[in-house]
Amino acid sequence: MKAIRFPFTVITFLVLFSCATSVKFPVSEVTPGARINARIHTDKNENINVDITAKYLASPERLSPSKNTYVVWVETVSSGIINIGQLQSKSSQKSKLRAITPFEPVEIFITAEDDGSVKEPQGELIAKARI
Repeated sequence: MKAIRFPFTVITFLVLFSCATSVKFPVSEVTPGARINARIHTDKNENINVDITAKYLASPERLSPSKNTYVVWVETVSSGIINIGQLQSKSSQKSKLRAITPFEPVEIFITAEDDGSVKEPQGELIAKARI
């Protein structure tokens, strides 16, 4: 049974992770030192997994005017623009967001907001990338 399970596991891993799309955001005019990347892939339930990593992104409180959080948005084919969450600081040099959505994104963007639960973008655009 072990002999069958190992190849099946390897094939499943390759199928799930070989279809991932990596997106590198262009340099932001607002936070030019930031290096932002996204990884998008479909899981076995046909949901879209979005992993955002931002390195060297200035704290939103340091912006002018200051804000409370960075919100990540996806523009989708079928449902318009959706707030998928807030970037969480893991350290002073790295912020991350891991989100799952049933909607296929065509664009990802980040805004600086006063409130992370806003339903539509209101704050300053930090970075934007097409998928």
